[in-house]
Amino acid sequence: MSENKAFFPMFIDLTDKRILVIGAGKIAVRRIRTLLLFTEQVEVTARKFLPEIQELAAKGKVKVVESTFGEELMDGVFMVLACTDDKRLNSQICATAKKRNILSNNCSDQTECDFFFPSVIKKDELVIGINAGGTDHKKVKEVRRKIERITGYNEADYNRHQKEYTGTDTKRDGKKVHRGSQSGS
Repeated sequence: MSENKAFFPMFIDLTDKRILVIGAGKIAVRRIRTLLLFTEQVEVTARKFLPEIQELAAKGKVKVVESTFGEELMDGVFMVLACTDDKRLNSQICATAKKRNILSNNCSDQTECDFFFPSVIKKDELVIGINAGGTDHKKVKEVRRKIERITGYNEADYNRHQKEYTGTDTKRDGKKVHRGSQSGS
């Protein structure tokens, strides 16, 4: 296999696919919010959960399991996101997923990813994913802003989608919550 991976951009129907997010920090929150635009089958496993994830669970938007990582958590899973603050554990999670032919994404090591998490723009039926291979986050943000101007996508669209799909607002304690996967990695 070549050292430089070539990633094919594709859109997958996640409607009935179970997605497991291991870890419940800020990166997990951003990715979960984006995933909820496309599926209701998100399960989050961690020892502790940020309030945003607890709120999503209370509204029935995600399933939370308070647990440490065990291979049995991957039974019946289509995709796993390793979002812990432990790089070794993230690597172990991805290695286990690969052995089971489960798509995996390691938030701490892009070389172990089967896929990158794009910056997503969703306006009505239009869905656009932007990614620079996890290497140029500034370029992704610049391209995203240009596409937002062209499509007329704006903060109100984002807020509406978040409220509709997650049941939560994007503002908390007067501070703006991160928009779904801005960086595209």
